Amino acid sequence: MSNKLQWLELDGCNMSTLSFLRYLPRLEILSLSRCENITDDDLSAIKYVPKLEQLYISHMGLSASQVLFNLTKHRLHNLYALDCQGVEFIFTEALTMMVIQKHLIFFGLSLFETFTPHTFDNTLGKWFPDTEFRIF
Repeated sequence: MSNKLQWLELDGCNMSTLSFLRYLPRLEILSLSRCENITDDDLSAIKYVPKLEQLYISHMGLSASQVLFNLTKHRLHNLYALDCQGVEFIFTEALTMMVIQKHLIFFGLSLFETFTPHTFDNTLGKWFPDTEFRIF
């Protein structure tokens, strides 16, 4: 693999590790949507791609708490697009994500049943008007 690679799309793949990310330090766009063999623990490999600007991890069976944990621990200061539709966030997790990832202009997510679209619109939707949210 080239350490100059900037964009990698592996949607729907059967891989079960992200350890190869250590060889891609210049990666800016990573799309792993529907890669169902990737686990919450595998997501910690994002620490190897500090220049990441766009991360697509929809419908992978990940938990919101682990997505939040990894993005909090391995702050991606350039991240402006995060698509994790299918990951059910509660209010505090979604709010923390917006505070931690200050530059998000796109955030795709699913809402846990206690976090209604009405509540979302009246809180995060109003508090972060410059961010485009896509609720699944």
